[in-house]
Amino acid sequence: MRTRQIALHREMRGIGRGEHETSQVEYAELRRVADTLAASRRLTATVDGILSRAICSQVCFPAALSRA
Repeated sequence: MRTRQIALHREMRGIGRGEHETSQVEYAELRRVADTLAASRRLTATVDGILSRAICSQVCFPAALSRA
């Protein structure tokens, strides 16, 4: 994943393109991909948080009640 981020960053800056610069259309497409990846990471973090709370409520909370 980190390698892909570096490649996107280099592509946005035009590294490896010789004297050619990244066109506005290419930049917009790369920006859209980067935004999609960021949204995906946020969604993954949200789902992970929800699952953690759900698992805890199913495992931790009933165990605490049974000991009370």
